[in-house]
Amino acid sequence: MNRILGTGDQFPSLTFTLVSGDKVRIPDDVPTSYAILLFYRSNWCRHCMRQLAEYEGMKVELEHLSASIYAVSTDPLEEARKTADRGLTFPVAYGLTRRDVDRIGARWNENRTPHVEPAEFVVEQNGTVFGSLYGSGGNFGITPEQAVFMVLRRERNR
Repeated sequence: MNRILGTGDQFPSLTFTLVSGDKVRIPDDVPTSYAILLFYRSNWCRHCMRQLAEYEGMKVELEHLSASIYAVSTDPLEEARKTADRGLTFPVAYGLTRRDVDRIGARWNENRTPHVEPAEFVVEQNGTVFGSLYGSGGNFGITPEQAVFMVLRRERNR
């Protein structure tokens, strides 16, 4: 079993390709004080798509708190584009590997097509994790409202 990441752990440095063609290295390239990292199954997962849409709806509020949102999956570019084309304006990355999944402590699933089971992280710009949740069922995830609460609490405790 992979070591899960919890509060106080350092998020591993991972490089992803965005549907825009740009590369982003998380957490090194995060331009804001915080990053919300959403590792989702694929665009065939209706729960994942609902969660990403909910984050899109809270994007402005999260930006006001200096928090960036990133969605990441094992999808190839074409499938990741379909996800981004659902009205998402935050970065969508594709091509997550099994090695990446192991490094974040998430579960790799060989059913259907190989994919990551959902995992969400709220991290500081320096990579310190202060919120994480690993899922495998239909009801999972850190909600956007919970992410806002975590960031506000973190700011208050500074």
